[in-house]
Amino acid sequence: MCRAITAQRLAKDLEVNAPGVAIALDLLGQIDALRKRLSRYADGVNRSDGATWPEKP
Repeated sequence: MCRAITAQRLAKDLEVNAPGVAIALDLLGQIDALRKRLSRYADGVNRSDGATWPEKP
């Protein structure tokens, strides 16, 4: 449902055409996946050596 709302907002508010919406949704998905991977990596580093990462913006 969230992707549908995002797609609708891209199309209506930003006047992005259908292929642009598809690309934007794909890129947003990739960003989300990378953030999750980075978070898991950071959790592993923090547990193993006590290092800390800067807080997320």
